[in-house]
Amino acid sequence: MRNLIISGGRSADRFLAITCVLNEASRRNIPTIVLHSGFAPFSQFSQNTHYDPCVGTDSDEIAEILTDAAANALNIDNVVHSSIKFITDVLKAVNGDITLSDIVKFPCDDVIGYLDECKDNNLITGEQYSKFKQRYNNPVIKDNILRVAPLLTKLKTISQRNTTAQPINFQQAVMNGKILFFDLLSDTNDVLKELVFSAISKSTEIGKFWVVTEGLSFMGKEDSKVDTVFTKNRNNISLIYSGEDVPVLTAQREETFNAFVGGNSQLLLFAHSSANSALRWADYFGKEYQEHVTTVKTSGVSKSVILGIEEGKHEGTSVNTDAKEIYKYPPQQFMKLDTARDHNNQQVLWGLSEGESYFIKDKNTPITSFMSGFPRILLQQTPLTLGNVR
Repeated sequence: MRNLIISGGRSADRFLAITCVLNEASRRNIPTIVLHSGFAPFSQFSQNTHYDPCVGTDSDEIAEILTDAAANALNIDNVVHSSIKFITDVLKAVNGDITLSDIVKFPCDDVIGYLDECKDNNLITGEQYSKFKQRYNNPVIKDNILRVAPLLTKLKTISQRNTTAQPINFQQAVMNGKILFFDLLSDTNDVLKELVFSAISKSTEIGKFWVVTEGLSFMGKEDSKVDTVFTKNRNNISLIYSGEDVPVLTAQREETFNAFVGGNSQLLLFAHSSANSALRWADYFGKEYQEHVTTVKTSGVSKSVILGIEEGKHEGTSVNTDAKEIYKYPPQQFMKLDTARDHNNQQVLWGLSEGESYFIKDKNTPITSFMSGFPRILLQQTPLTLGNVR
């Protein structure tokens, strides 16, 4: 599986590259999930569908992904699973197929009152009422249901949008070969990110698909579903990971960065604004020893050792050889075009102009710069592969 990592440049640069990927996905009928956090160029894609993790999903799966999100983002232990499962079972009985909007409105602080209201309005039978009331009085559920409330509060933003569009979950998008856009609005909504990536992880059981992300950062947690999908879940996923500064988005961990960009990943690098990030890319490609030969002119006065008679002046040369460890690609090369100095203190032009980038198939391939028209050709020449998906 090849992944494509796009880092640096303007929004327009990255959008052009991502568009090439999406055109290829559409041409080959490859299901693709596009995730971003308010990326303006994607606003032009009006959709009559929107993502909802609960629609078309049974209560066990809903409870599983909600519990994962609570555990990984809010440090709520898995004991809340029974309470979340109770909520989804009640709502299924009341509404049939449920959405996330139904779940976030559930009154965790007045469960018995809600059950009474449902029974009085004939939304559930008397038998269902008795069973649900008995289940709720189980301490494992009753004592932990209020711990679910912060999770539901964090998820309200997703349920308050796209009220006129048809809800669809990731599994349905994968099965039907859809390209589905989803705007998380904010990269800082850790609960929503964990929920989304828990659902993506679950979708890998169905088939192969592409995941495109723009501007989404790592969580920096070992057990995070976000980080797991980015670095480990590659059997059924090809990842196109894009952002203004990938070294920053990888949680500033060197081992995470190296694992993420290594392997079979292809790199598309535009100019970076951060000197630290440019240094990180230079470190990634490594250093090499280069032999430097320095010739020095010498002059002096010769004297006879025996007679002490000055014999005259002479001139000559001295050759010094030393080896220096230098970057294969200096940090300045990954920044905006500028005049800099090389290791011999000579002025040179280094860096990338607007729209220009480096496309690297693997770490050991010499990098070559390309102008803004390049991505369509390059991506068609080296398409991401998804096994039997066509």
